[in-house]
Order: sequence, then structure tokens, then C-alpha cells
Amino acid sequence: MVAPPSGSAQDTALVSNTGQSGTTFTRTSRSVPAQGFRAGSHSEGYTLSSIGVVLGSSATADQAAKLRVELWSAATGGGPDSKVVSLTVPSGALSAGTVSFAAPADTTLSANTDYFVVVYTTDATNLRPSVTNSDNEDAGAAAGWSIANRRHFQSSRNEPDDSASWSTSNNAMRIAVYAEEYVPPREDFGISFRSETETTVTVNGDTVIAAAYSVAEGDTVTVELGLPEAQTEAVRFQMVPDYDSVADFYTDYSLGECPMLDPNDDSITDEERAEAANCRFGVGYVIAEIPAGETSFTYEIRTEDDEEAEGDESFTLNIFPMSYNAKRGVVPKAVVTIVDNDMAAEPGVVVTLPDIVVDGVTQTADKVHTTEGSSGSYTIVLASQPESWVRIYPESAMECKVRTKYPAGTQSRGYVEFTPRNWDVPQTVYARAELDDDAADEEVVITHRLEAPFSPRYQRVDRDPVTNEPLAVHPDTKVPVGVDLVTIDPVTVAVADKHLAGVMVVTDLDPEVVEATDLDLIKGSTASNIVYPATDPTPVYGESPDDCYDYDATHTVTVTASSSDPAVAVVSPASFTFGPNADYSPKTFTITAEGTGTATITYTVSGSDPAYGSVSDYTFEVTVPAPPQVNQAPPSSPQEENPVGVVFRPDPKLPGPVTDVELTATSDGLTVSWGAPDTGASPTGYVVHVKPMDGTKGKIKRPKAKKTEVTFGGLEPGQSYQVSVRAKNSHGKGPRTYTTTITLPRT
Repeated sequence: MVAPPSGSAQDTALVSNTGQSGTTFTRTSRSVPAQGFRAGSHSEGYTLSSIGVVLGSSATADQAAKLRVELWSAATGGGPDSKVVSLTVPSGALSAGTVSFAAPADTTLSANTDYFVVVYTTDATNLRPSVTNSDNEDAGAAAGWSIANRRHFQSSRNEPDDSASWSTSNNAMRIAVYAEEYVPPREDFGISFRSETETTVTVNGDTVIAAAYSVAEGDTVTVELGLPEAQTEAVRFQMVPDYDSVADFYTDYSLGECPMLDPNDDSITDEERAEAANCRFGVGYVIAEIPAGETSFTYEIRTEDDEEAEGDESFTLNIFPMSYNAKRGVVPKAVVTIVDNDMAAEPGVVVTLPDIVVDGVTQTADKVHTTEGSSGSYTIVLASQPESWVRIYPESAMECKVRTKYPAGTQSRGYVEFTPRNWDVPQTVYARAELDDDAADEEVVITHRLEAPFSPRYQRVDRDPVTNEPLAVHPDTKVPVGVDLVTIDPVTVAVADKHLAGVMVVTDLDPEVVEATDLDLIKGSTASNIVYPATDPTPVYGESPDDCYDYDATHTVTVTASSSDPAVAVVSPASFTFGPNADYSPKTFTITAEGTGTATITYTVSGSDPAYGSVSDYTFEVTVPAPPQVNQAPPSSPQEENPVGVVFRPDPKLPGPVTDVELTATSDGLTVSWGAPDTGASPTGYVVHVKPMDGTKGKIKRPKAKKTEVTFGGLEPGQSYQVSVRAKNSHGKGPRTYTTTITLPRT
């Protein structure tokens, strides 16, 4: 329905066409327009509050004082007949638009009757009501109400003449009628229920007025009964429910002082439940009285939160007089509606990700963002109340990359659980990003598995295509067993890596790592560079990896060596590739001085690994001096295995290389010991990798910082192994320290 103009006494219009488009305007100067409308079908008629008329132009206070708006009856022939009442014109100036003209108090409109709104001025003032060519009323008209499609008018006059004829036009004035259904006054004569709202019930074919109450399931509702006037003696009566109502007397609500026991409370004994049941069975009505000199009686009725999805239920209360001076009044019944609080919405699971802030602006996230070694989180909550418990299992596609954790006290369960009591309380799932060995940003998907064997609304039941009967039921509960009905959105966890992709270029690994520097060589001499990735190449997983260490291959990282002047120095071989078969072992480049002068040796990093795509070249200089002159003593000896320079430096937040790695072998085992790093940040633990030289899968142990010795058992007698040890802390892992190859004795 249409909202009223300012100043109207009604909230909505029972009929209106003010929302239709206006085209031209009719005159009130030397022309009297009248717009017909028909009242609705309410048998008692209506009380008119006001009529709104759309003015096409504004009016000064003087002009408005000469404006007249009247309600006329309809003649038998269809036009206006005679004035019924004059409507009040607002004082002061009037603005263009809908103006409300109030009706006198107690102005009534008969049901299914035609009326007219007549607008005119007492002089030649030209106020122009708006008209429309539309034959439609605005949406929301009350039953039976309508506005005539044609406007009537009397021309060549300022004021209407009920003896003159009326002409018609092809358009309608834009009006809105504000009224309410007329309720005749009633005289009470006995005990009646009292409430702010009323309804009706049918008793033996007759319509009876009833008080209407509403109560939320589990709450109490207070009903009131009253007399029209106080009596000199107490008035006794019974308040009795209809036992065939939809709401059940013994389970949905209770009269009297019987306890309402929680059916899910295990602490209540069988004796207590039996006592409560016997009490209820004996209390089926209320005997009450209104004391002498008083006029009202109130009573609280308790309802039970049964945790069942039965929808809203109602029951009816009746008055039965008991004393000679008691009789039923005009409202002898009450209808109490219990509003169900179970399953207000369709079943579903709502996954909510935390917002992110980008350049100071809060934005909705489509992923959970975190960093290696840290946790992100999101929440899960049910959209509606289940019949019983519902469990949701968050499952990471790669547990060694991202592990799911749960609220305090539930970590060991591996799921979050909702019940009919906590279904609307969001529960938090934490996504812990683990530190790994590669230097790649990664995304891991968390899916959700739902289990709800005793909540049919959260299942899809498999049924026989012919009989439509469930194919299987739970043997104890007889609840149909099926697959999950509710789908749950997966969550993508975006993990920012903490490692720095790069290549280590050193001259020695044993007994300690020695970084390379620029060098001088004598013609014909050589130097060696040992090269290996600072972090493991990124693994290449299949479509559904179930083990972070079970992958077909790694991305490749290729280090290509070149000399700016091969006549001075050459480097061989031309390149080494790390991967794709998880081979990260150190490789040796040899630099040979071919002639005199200076040459730049460059190591270029390339390959398929996205983490290594932006690694800069590593360069250093090799200088070969000219031979000594005659009688000049030659150098005492060639400089052997001189170190070579490298641009790469480890992150100062990471631990340096471990020291003093020692191996002790048995026929099927190997003990590795080492010293803590003497450079870099302090470690919190270590990663020890024993790798068979035949290319089979190795073993890894991760001791804490206080432990600097581990033992690997179950190794292959006679097999050769290479061992690497690296320190780690919360920022990542330091460089590996490799040992020389060791071969276990044969048995």
C-alpha cells in the first residue's frame, strides 16, 4: 500500500493512484473537478481519516485559504450527488505534490459504495490538481477498493451545484484514500480475555472473538482476564485448554506448578521425570478467581523448548464460570501461538573468511592469507538448527603444507561439532602453514566433509526410484541414511613463503662451508666451485597428492656457467641441472686458467621452478698474471683451489651452517652428530637428511635445538649415503652442510 503524505492520520492508503505518472492538470478556476472512488467490502464499513490529492502547483497561504475539498455521495446515474462532509485544508502555503485533507472525526464510508472527492476554489484562483491517463491503481489496494477511470467536472463555475449536470473527461485525478475498517463499539458483560490483538475462532459454525497471544518456544506468556467492573464478591471460574489443539498440553506447554524438565539433561533422574509426568497428568486446568473489588486476573503459562522442528503451534483457552456471579464476556477464548525456534532457515553451512586490508582499505577476502610458520583462520556455522549433532571435518589437500586446527579442547577430535543448542555459534578453524624446504608461495585447498547421521535435514536420502522408499535406515534410530545434502564451500589458503630462492657457490663443504671469493690463478692452474640450491626445487605434484613427499618430480633449477674471455679462463662443464628427480646434491664446476689477463665467470640461474625465476646472476673475476721476467723468482707455488666470489648472501635472520659434522656407521644404521652454527641467527632445531646414492627415497629427522645428534636405523648394509644437516628457526632454514659419501659395512 501507499504511504500517506505528511500529516495524515493513517499509515497506509486503502486505495491510491498517486504513484501513476501525471500528465496534464485540471483547473479549479471556472471548473469544478470531481474524482470517484469505491469503498471496499468490509461489512461494517470504514472510518475515513483523510484524502490525499496531488497538486500540480504550489499555493500561497491566501490561495490555500480559498481552496475547498469535499466528500460527495454518488447519484444513481453515476455522477456526484450531494456533499457529505467538508475536509480540512491545511493552514498556510501548500507545496506541489500530495497534500492531505483530514476528514471530520467519525466520518464513515459504507461498504461497496461509490463516493467522490470534489475540489474547487471560492474565487478565480487557479489551483491545478494533477491527473493521470492511467487506469491503474497503485499496488497494494485493499479488497474491494478502486478509483474511477474517468474524472467528472462542472465547467464555467467556481463552486459546485448539486442541481447542475456533470460532464466526464478521459483522465482521472490522482488521489489516495486513507481509512480503516470500522469496528462498532461493544459492551462487555462478563469475564473476558484481554490482549492488544484479537482473532476469531469458529465454534459450532459461529465466529467467536478470541484474544491473541504469541510466545517464543521456551518462554512464558502472561494471559489476562478481566471484568468490566468490580464485584462485591469474588468471581470464580475455570481456565481450560482445548486438548485437541495443535500444541500438545503435556509436552509443548504446562498449566499449574509442574516442573518443565529438559529432555536432554542427563543429570535428571528417572524418579524426577516420573514425578513431573504425574504432576502434569493431574493438572489439566486452572481454577482461579477475581477477588471482590478487583477487575483482573493474570496467569503465566510456561512453554517448553523441545528442540524439534514442528513449526509454529497454537492452543486455545476457554472460560467456564464456577460462581453464581460469573459469566463469560464478549472475548471468552484466547489463542496462544508458540513460535518455533528450531530451523528457521533452510539447512546449510556458512563459511566466513576474515577481511583483509589493502592500502588501508578493508576488503572482502576470497582466500585465507598467512605466512609459513603462522596461522590463518576462518569460521564455520550452521544456517539452521539440526535435529541432532552435525560434525564438519576440515581436510587439507596437503597436510604437511597446511594443517587444520580447531578451537581449544577439540584438537584431538579432527572436527567441529554443532548441536541443536550451539548450531548458531560460529566455530573457528585455524589453518597452520608449515615451514617447508622450498622457496615457493603456495596455495592449499581445505575441503569439508559433513557427518549428520541423526539429522535428516542435513542429509540427502537415497530412495528407491519406483517406491520412493528410503533404501537404508540407521539400525537404532531408523533415520534414513544417505549422503550429505548440504554442500560446503572449500577454503583456499594462500601461503607466503619465508625462504629466499638462490644458489650457494662455495669452495669447500668439509669440514666447513667456505664461501667463494675473487681469485688469482697462474696459467695452467685450476680452481673449483661447488654449487647447489639454497632451497629445494619446488615439487611437482599430481592432481590429488596425499603425501607432501610423494611426488613424481621437482621443477628444475639449471645453473649455466660462462666465461667472458675463454682465452683467459674457461669453466666446465657448461651447466648443471638440479631436479627433476629430487637430485639436489652439490655439483662442481672447474675453472682453468688458459692465458693471462682478467675474465669474468658468470653463473646464470634458469629452469621451470617459478620460485627461482627472479634470481640474479652470480659473477666474479679471475685474474691470471703475466709470467715473471728473467732473473725474477717465480712464485713459491701455485695457489690451489682458490675461492671464487659470489653475490649471494644468506638471510641474516636465518641460522648459519652447522659445524663439525661427524658420522658413525654400523651395518644397518648411521649416527650423525654436529656442532651448532657459529654464524647467523640462533637455531630452534635442525633438519638431517640421509640420502641413498642409488636414487631411492631418503630419510629425514627434525630434532630440537638442544639435540645435536640423531641415529638413523633400518639402512641398507653396503649402501652408500650422503648426509646433509641444516639449522632452522622461525624465519626458515639455513644452508645445508653436506658430508662426503659414506658406505655402510656389509654384514
